[in-house]
Amino acid sequence: MGADKATRAVLKDLAAEPALTRGSDDIDVVRATYDRVFSAWTAGAAVPTREDWIEIASEDHRTNALIVEPVQNSAVGSILFIHGGGWSLGSALCYAPLCRTIAAETGMRVIVPDFPQAPEHPFPAAYELLVTVTGWAQTQFEAPLFLAGDSAGGTLVAAISSDKRVAKAIRGQALFYPVLDLRPSARYRSRSRFGSGKYFLSEDGILGAASWYCGDANDPDDPRISPILNPKLDQTPPTFILLPDLDPLKDEGEKYAALLKNSGVAVEVFRARNTVHGCVSFSGRIPQGYEGIQRAGSFLSGFALD
Repeated sequence: MGADKATRAVLKDLAAEPALTRGSDDIDVVRATYDRVFSAWTAGAAVPTREDWIEIASEDHRTNALIVEPVQNSAVGSILFIHGGGWSLGSALCYAPLCRTIAAETGMRVIVPDFPQAPEHPFPAAYELLVTVTGWAQTQFEAPLFLAGDSAGGTLVAAISSDKRVAKAIRGQALFYPVLDLRPSARYRSRSRFGSGKYFLSEDGILGAASWYCGDANDPDDPRISPILNPKLDQTPPTFILLPDLDPLKDEGEKYAALLKNSGVAVEVFRARNTVHGCVSFSGRIPQGYEGIQRAGSFLSGFALD
């Protein structure tokens, strides 16, 4: 098994971004590089969308969010999209192109909030703010509510969808190559097989980002941090999971999907052949990434009318 031609071209260009692939002592440089790359290689929206920036505020939390909606018809639902970036990188603006594509493919409103990031703000800062944003979305819009997220955003989605404060409002979730087990002791064959850095995401990168996110005071065995340890998976909403063949996170995604199915949860797994972590954000160059967006959209849309 190896990367296909389109993926090899992306990997070659990623290798020319050392701040992103090998790291830097200056996190601002890494963040700027991530935003530039992850906003540039996403497929364009097939139909026009409109967007607005809003402020979401509660007694305890305040943040900005981008709202993207299809122009041609009224939104049939809302998707709260929680972006990836190892809980330390990425922004709502960086993910605007992807969320335009999701809105166009699903006919739904997409809400993408900014949130506090590690290492400056370890768990539970992002988690608690995003629970607040989920509750806000539930009351702000009458249409059904879904969650979606990529990578570290998928971690947050999988945890929040089981939070008793908001779980009943969530109709379904879409996880694009999520991180599901943040324990330093976690052992998965795909991490050792594909985690050298050859295929973009490295095992060292996963562990380093997880350490920043957990901070010094939090236990990675907490199911809010490692959703694969959730003892009540039967309460999880219908779930779509995209797993690239060459992703170090593939095996924990497969395990999570099996646990959900065994708990009676409706699950669809899309295995993106011969490609890598990040393919949804690279959907303008990697066809499997675009197909994954379409399949996720079809899955969630099927539950919008229930």
